[in-house]
Amino acid sequence: MKSKNILFLISVIVQIAIIVALATAPAWFSQPVVGNAGMPWGNLLTWVLLTLFPSNFLLVRRSSQTGTVPQKFYYGCAYLGFAQGLFWGIVTYMLAGNWAGNFVNDPESAEIWELYTYVTALLPFIGYFGMRLLMIFFKKG
Repeated sequence: MKSKNILFLISVIVQIAIIVALATAPAWFSQPVVGNAGMPWGNLLTWVLLTLFPSNFLLVRRSSQTGTVPQKFYYGCAYLGFAQGLFWGIVTYMLAGNWAGNFVNDPESAEIWELYTYVTALLPFIGYFGMRLLMIFFKKG
């Protein structure tokens, strides 16, 4: 098995475990990772999830039948999603002023954070479906 396939498999298993954990919402998710005022486990695992998810799209997609423009669009969206995933926790801290992501009396920052989070999760899908659409117009030549 190629190392790329092993990385993909490990990434998917970790993501499934995180999603199951997020769905069951155990009490330890609200406990800080380190110290009393640190980042809660739930936020740390969400940060990991938002970083791993776009990386799957980078590991899987290689097609010799795709033209240059659609392939660049796809990888651009996947890399942007990966970069946004890497910075998700930092953006959360900058907008909320705390690692827990508690937006007290700041609905504008909460809306910006929600949009950032949604775009981070959706960018790989946008890249994939955009690539499929662009493949109609840009054939490999």
